[in-house]
Amino acid sequence: MLTRHQVLSTSNTMVLINWPLTPGAMARAVVTMAEGKSAALRDLAISSRYSQDLATGTGTDQYCIAAPLDEAKKPKTNAGHHAKLGELIGKAVRQAT
Repeated sequence: MLTRHQVLSTSNTMVLINWPLTPGAMARAVVTMAEGKSAALRDLAISSRYSQDLATGTGTDQYCIAAPLDEAKKPKTNAGHHAKLGELIGKAVRQAT
């Protein structure tokens, strides 16, 4: 676990989803991932090295989402806060971070 005085380094986050996503849902999933990571860093009270605020990440953080391309299944259209998929993504990324 990081302490307030430790340096935050690159955060690489991968989310695997077992259902197809629309391009819009994929984009929203990335936002949800970033929010989950930022919430975890806030919970840990990690200070920014460049401002007086808490850190929300680094300039080298990376995200990867893998979801199948399956034309037989109707793709999910929402990965935001008001969808179960978004809730699961946010919780998983927050916990993993």
